[in-house]
Amino acid sequence: MTHPKFKSQSSSCSGWSYTPKNVFICPLCDKPVHGKCLKGSLGCISCCISTIPGFMITSYELNESYNTQIAHVFNPYNPSLLANQIGERIDENSTQEFDFISSVSEILASCKYQCPKNVKAASSNELKVLSLNIRSLTKNVSYFNEEIDIFSRYDVLCFNETNCTIEKLPNGLKDLEIKEFYEPLISEPARKSGRGGGLAIYVNKRVCDQDNIEELKFNLNSDDTSGEFQALRLHNFKNSNKTKIIVNFYRSPSLIPKKFLDRLEIVLRGLDRHSRKQIVLLGDANIDILKYDNDAYSQDLICLLEKYGFVQTVSKPTRVTDHSATLIDHVYTNHVTKVISCNVPVLCVDTTA
Repeated sequence: MTHPKFKSQSSSCSGWSYTPKNVFICPLCDKPVHGKCLKGSLGCISCCISTIPGFMITSYELNESYNTQIAHVFNPYNPSLLANQIGERIDENSTQEFDFISSVSEILASCKYQCPKNVKAASSNELKVLSLNIRSLTKNVSYFNEEIDIFSRYDVLCFNETNCTIEKLPNGLKDLEIKEFYEPLISEPARKSGRGGGLAIYVNKRVCDQDNIEELKFNLNSDDTSGEFQALRLHNFKNSNKTKIIVNFYRSPSLIPKKFLDRLEIVLRGLDRHSRKQIVLLGDANIDILKYDNDAYSQDLICLLEKYGFVQTVSKPTRVTDHSATLIDHVYTNHVTKVISCNVPVLCVDTTA
């Protein structure tokens, strides 16, 4: 006799639970909710919002300097900030450190939202990369083929949270093909369930010959699911005899940030010997660096990347909802002076950078 699969919808977040262990009854509304939606004796999140004034208000909204969420940006390199003026006065015209900080600040200050149809095709000497949390590659690959006129303007497409297992696809990698791009490099989700993870990198055929695309491996423990990484080295980039390195990453919000940072440092150590080459490291860290001023994990992440010569180039929120705005999708580079711009394309799939 076959038993039907368990399935229960949370009345608070409308998400589904597929195991009884994750279903609880709210003591106030007596409705089933996820464990993450239950706030103890206070009830579920929906009940808390309806009974506790200001329950969803953040510390930033209570701060006078945080007028609107969308206006808040990440730019700790701004030379005008008091923290950057502490110490001996320096000659702004001759100090390399001041020039570097100013360059990073200018890139962050120029970050803007951009409609994909307004993105210009990459020129012969540019590297244009799109990073996107796609929430299922198989469900969205047709969209990219339908809009190939827009997405072919990018040299590289980096997707995270693909939730994709190759052996479950009827035609294997052919089911994931995007016109004008080579077959993708696929990293399956670290979790055995095949959900909540997975990475994919697509390289445009104009970038280089397929033989010049090399996968980089890092000395990572395959049993550790605290962070997912994949990397490609693009030789003879656009016939220039130059090499570019792309690193794609993802961290599930349910996993411990400290373990992700430890795993990230292993990757950064592996990249250190390629420091003379331009490296772009991008993905969804699920660490909101808009909270940089008072969040230890945000500070640790930025400091770790600075230690290896990388700086963040996105300053605006990459995920905006009716009640929140977060910068959880990051784009880092080790050669910021070569960056022309870093914008946030407005797409409806999930989060972008």
